[in-house]
Amino acid sequence: MRHFQTHHIGLSFITFLLCGCTPLNYRANKHFTEEKWIRKEPVFFNFTPHRTGSYQPTIWLRHSTNYLYRDFHCLLTVSQGHLAISVDTLHLMTTNAKGNWIGQGLQGLKTLSCPLPHTIRLDSACHYQITIQHLMEDDTLQAVRDAGILLEPQTQNN
Repeated sequence: MRHFQTHHIGLSFITFLLCGCTPLNYRANKHFTEEKWIRKEPVFFNFTPHRTGSYQPTIWLRHSTNYLYRDFHCLLTVSQGHLAISVDTLHLMTTNAKGNWIGQGLQGLKTLSCPLPHTIRLDSACHYQITIQHLMEDDTLQAVRDAGILLEPQTQNN
């Protein structure tokens, strides 16, 4: 009996530590298995924020060095139900003026990120959907490995 109580207290403490360390960030990723992103197939992320407040959205794109363009254009929409609460057109440069790849990565993969120019206010009692749709010339965008979103809660000082 005593062994069970000690074990139970130990598990409770570990559970407390794990729950207490739950990040407030929301991070999601869509992997394109054939490195092809079709314009008619936007990426959807569904979530409920951990707390009510302002969040800084950042989108990111991972592409191979076979990517054909010097930039990437997309439409990012944050919706609550059928109501779009934020709609932004974003432009990420994939190369610098000399044609060198921008972004982090090695061995033929580069990851770019682009924060929105503003924060968005989210309510923890609501469910949201983020949609990212590429706006590039080609209907099928080649050499794209992943697209993702990061939402970071902002403190009052930010």
